[in-house]
Amino acid sequence: MSWSVSYSGDSVKAVESIEAQFASMTYPCQEPEESIKQAARAILKLALEGNVPSRGVSVSAWGSQSKWSAGDDAPDNISNTLNIVIG
Repeated sequence: MSWSVSYSGDSVKAVESIEAQFASMTYPCQEPEESIKQAARAILKLALEGNVPSRGVSVSAWGSQSKWSAGDDAPDNISNTLNIVIG
């Protein structure tokens, strides 16, 4: 599964927009992706709330988890990708 959020504009509105985008994701991801997504949400909120209110920002964050079988008796392999950019 994968998820993404983005915003470009005023830093105060960025916090509101990014939080609303996360809140609208009503489907939970499989673990550990859901925990990673929630950690990214917290990191973005903390980073954006620390900005000067009138500062313009560009924010994008996305994550993805893939799973594939390693064979009959082997446990599944899981790979996670996370990208967070605030500029």
